[in-house]
Amino acid sequence: MIGTVFCSQALSKWLQRIYLDILLVLFPKDRLLKPLILKNLENHQIKNMKSNLMFCVTITFLVYLGTNFSSQQKYLFQMADIMFGSDINFRSLSEGAETVIDEIKIKETIQPLLVDNGGKVQNYTMLSSSIPL
Repeated sequence: MIGTVFCSQALSKWLQRIYLDILLVLFPKDRLLKPLILKNLENHQIKNMKSNLMFCVTITFLVYLGTNFSSQQKYLFQMADIMFGSDINFRSLSEGAETVIDEIKIKETIQPLLVDNGGKVQNYTMLSSSIPL
């Protein structure tokens, strides 16, 4: 973005003249004022450069701010999913014991609660682990 600001500063003199030429094509009665306008632009070149720089930095800041808000919104939605989503963990109370879970009964219980069936559960998975959680 900073590079774009500096490029716009370098091109501003030519862009002013192109813009002036376009305006004079649209308003041919004002062609007599062209030397006066060019002299005025030349005399106020430093002031115009400062205004142009301030305008470009403001636009750059607004673009940055917009992307920052977009990033924060995505982060907040992800955090809400993590905080308000739910996990059901089945663990054995005794160490070293193997626990057998009846997957068929769990599936029969969760199936009616799925979103496709009018419930609030979006999805579920079953995962077995030998690593203590």
